[in-house]
Amino acid sequence: MPIIYMILLGLIIAYAIFLVLANSASAVVNLLFYTSPAMNLGGLLLLVLGLGVLAGLLLGLMVFRVFQTRWELTRIRKELEDTRNRQVQAAAAAGAAIASQPGVPPAGVPAGTPVSVNKPLPPR
Repeated sequence: MPIIYMILLGLIIAYAIFLVLANSASAVVNLLFYTSPAMNLGGLLLLVLGLGVLAGLLLGLMVFRVFQTRWELTRIRKELEDTRNRQVQAAAAAGAAIASQPGVPPAGVPAGTPVSVNKPLPPR
């Protein structure tokens, strides 16, 4: 695979050299508040192409970072919801286990309060 990349890079460099040699006329670019000095048209094309590729890469990285952050946020929210559901299920199971044990006071009753299990009430 590195050989293919080297060949591709060589072709791009050869194309750039051919572009500069084929477009040897001079050109001046007016950017409204700046006028460039007379440059070789091929060199100007390569400069603009390089700046465009660089700007595209930077914008692509920024957009990818935004998408990556959104994906991570979605994953974390889903994980939080799953954890909450497991916590609710565990609390319900623990409450049911405590309620089924004899002699354990129900929720809201202080721990020292005696609890009678299946004893009839005294007659009045």
